[in-house]
Order: sequence, then structure tokens, then C-alpha cells
Amino acid sequence: MKGLIKIEVMAIGDRMVNTVDARMLHTFLGSKQQFSNWIANRVQSYDFTEHTDFATINNSICSPPRTEYALTMNMAKELSMVERNARGKQARKYFIECEEKLKGQTYLERHNLPNFMDPAISARAWAEQVELKQVALKERDEAVRLRRCISDKKTATAMNTASRYSKENVKLRKELAEATDIFAQLNQFVVGRGACLTIS
Repeated sequence: MKGLIKIEVMAIGDRMVNTVDARMLHTFLGSKQQFSNWIANRVQSYDFTEHTDFATINNSICSPPRTEYALTMNMAKELSMVERNARGKQARKYFIECEEKLKGQTYLERHNLPNFMDPAISARAWAEQVELKQVALKERDEAVRLRRCISDKKTATAMNTASRYSKENVKLRKELAEATDIFAQLNQFVVGRGACLTIS
């Protein structure tokens, strides 16, 4: 029954408690009712109270937006029991087992923290944190270098384009000067013959 339904620590009211996602529980229990009707009926029928037995979360990521419910373990057990089917019994038994297991754990075990009273474990945890920090700094430096490289490439591309246009401009000016000289020579030749050359 390990990992039957995900349990997460969340704030309900002013307490941090183990909670169960109501939608996941509804799916596991195999209820034929639509979720929104099922949860509304259960809250009303069994006098559950928001901020004590459950918390609501507005999920705006979904389209259309919908309300999610985080249930306390007690509410999840009661909802499982009132379902009156094999899945309900299985879920209730699972929640009881999870609570027993969590009661037997220390704070450090529950939150997956090392025992800092043991010097070897403490030193290992410190070394791991230093390594993680070094990796993060290296990744950051690499990202900065890559951004600079991209920026330098953009600048180089812009300068290359400007240089190419500048060379084309010089070439066109030269061609224009040559054409002007040719036109002047032709004009002198034509004027010498008693006519006038104009450009239309």
C-alpha cells in the first residue's frame, strides 16, 4: 500500500499538517459523482469546516479555473469510511498506517534532514552543500559567459553588416564619380560639336 495516495505537508488555518488532495482521493475511491458535487455534498453532510478540516486553493492554471481542496488526514479518513466500499476501507487503512509511521519518526526523519549531532554526518552534509553551491556558481558563470558570447556575436554581426554597407557605399560613390567624369567628357565632346547633352 506504499504511496497509495500522495500525502503532503500544507498549511490549514494556522497549522502545518499532513494533507491529502481531495481530487486524488475522489478518483481513488471511484465515486460516480462529479467531483465538485461530491466534495460539496460531503462538506455539508458531515459539517466539515474550512481552515480546520480542509483548505481551498484556487487553481487558475486550469482552463476553466477550478477550486482544489487539501484535506486533513482526519477528514480524508472520514470521507473514505463513509464511501462504504472496498476502496474506502483500503484508503482509510492506508491513512491510519501513514499516521502511525509519521508518529514514530523524529522531526529530522520526517523532513529528511541529517543528524547534525554526528560530526561525520554533519561534515558530509556541509561538503555536499559546498559542492552544490560550487556547481550552481559554475552554471551561473557559464550562463553569463554564454550571454556575453551571444551579445558579442550580435555586435560582431552588426559591425560586419555596417562594414559591408560602408564598403558598398564607397564602391557606389566611386562608380558615381567615374560616371560623372564620363558624362563631363561626353558633354565637352558634344559641346565642342555645337550641341548640348542633357540627361532626361
